[in-house]
This record gives sequence, C-alpha cells and structure tokens, in this order.
Amino acid sequence: MTPACSGAPLTTPQDVEYLHAAEYAAAVDEHLLATAACLTATGWPAEVDTEEDSLDVDMRGGVREAFRQALAACEAEVGPPPEEEPLDEAGIRQFYEELIDAKACLERQGLVISDPPSVETFIDQWASGPWHPYTEIPDESWEAALAACPQPGT
Repeated sequence: MTPACSGAPLTTPQDVEYLHAAEYAAAVDEHLLATAACLTATGWPAEVDTEEDSLDVDMRGGVREAFRQALAACEAEVGPPPEEEPLDEAGIRQFYEELIDAKACLERQGLVISDPPSVETFIDQWASGPWHPYTEIPDESWEAALAACPQPGT
C-alpha cells in the first residue's frame, strides 16, 4: 500500500447523500487530488485540472488496460467520487444529445462507432450504464480522438 493511496475514503455514499454545489465542487477537487497522488505514486504521473474537473495522466504510449487496473486500485484506496444530484430526465436527454454530437465528431476522425439507441432506451438504461461512444475507441486511437473530440461532461 502506498502512502498516497492509504487512508479512509474521502466520501462514501453513506457519508454524503447529496452535496450542495460548492461543497460538491470542493469534494470533487479533493477526490481528484487524492486520485492523482495515488496514480503518481503507482507510476502513472497525473495532474489535476480543477477548472475542468479532470485528471491529466501520462498514458505511456496508450496502454489503457494497465492504466485502468492502476486506476481501479486507486479508486479502491481513495474511495468513490462524491455524489452529485442525479440528472433529471431533461438532463439525461441533454447528455444524450451531447453524446450524439460526440459520435459525429469521432466518426469525422475516421472511427467506427455503433448506432445509438433511441433516447427512450438511453434513458431507460441510464442507471445501468447506457450507450457511450467513447467506450468504442480503440486504444491506438484514444489520445487523438480525445484531442479532437473531448468527452462531454454530465
């Protein structure tokens, strides 16, 4: 266990049902910083972009599977990210439209992305993990695809 990864989770579903916007933003930053420290300590240099609420990770030539394993280990150590209020149906519909736009962008980059489900099916599958075009990007195309077509946020 690395020191950067040890300790109690920052937030858990039992501790926090929903945080107000300012508290949520601070909790997200704290979680990202802890995750970045853990990833860096395990050999994956990571920096936090608090403006974008994202991690910038040196993917070492695009070895995503090894990174996913390191990230899963850090998430187990750091704990789950803070919860925010769930999207209502209008928010889910908006995210669906953003993913449709992202699909078009990815296809303009020459990637083959499956057809999306109907918006109704997408909404029905929301809790269990709906269709997402970024899960279909091959490892060798990942960095270029993200540079050209950043993932929409929820």
